[in-house]
Amino acid sequence: MTTYSKTYDEESEFEEQGSMSFLEHLDELRSRLIRTAAFIMVAFVVCWIFSDRIYDFLQVPVQRAMLSAKRQSAVVLPGVVQKALEDMPDGKEVNFTFKTDCRVGQAIVQTGTSIPVKVQRVDDGTVQLVTVSPWLIDEQTIIEEGFVIPRDLYTTSSILMSP
Repeated sequence: MTTYSKTYDEESEFEEQGSMSFLEHLDELRSRLIRTAAFIMVAFVVCWIFSDRIYDFLQVPVQRAMLSAKRQSAVVLPGVVQKALEDMPDGKEVNFTFKTDCRVGQAIVQTGTSIPVKVQRVDDGTVQLVTVSPWLIDEQTIIEEGFVIPRDLYTTSSILMSP
C-alpha cells in the first residue's frame, strides 16, 4: 500500500491557485463596492422617476385601511339623534363643522372649523344655513352676519350638531 503525502512544493502551488494577495482582495472589494453603488444609484433614479406612481399605488390600500379603522373606532354618543336639515325648525341655531378644507374669499377654512349658523327657509321651501354672528377667518377676512353657507358644503361634506 502506498501512501501519498504532500510535499512543500505541492502545498504552495495549491495555495497560489486558490488564494489572492491582499492587494487583489482590495481590488475585488473596490470593484464590488463600485458595482453596488452603481446599482443603488440606478435603483434610486428609477424609483425617483416613478415615485408618483409608486406613491399612488401604495396610497390606495392605506387610505382604505385608515378609513375602515376610523369607522370601526367611531364612538356613538348617547342622546345624539340623526336629524335631517329639512326637519329642523326655521331659526334653529346649530354648529356647522367643515369636514374638508375650502376657500372663502382669499382665506382657506381648515377642516374641523365650527361656526354657529341658523336654519333659514327660502321662499321656494329649500333650507339654507346662515351665519349667526360675524366670523373672523383671518386678520384680513371677516364674514358678516347673515352670510349664506353654500348648500353643497353641508349636503355632502359637513356635519350638523346641536349646540
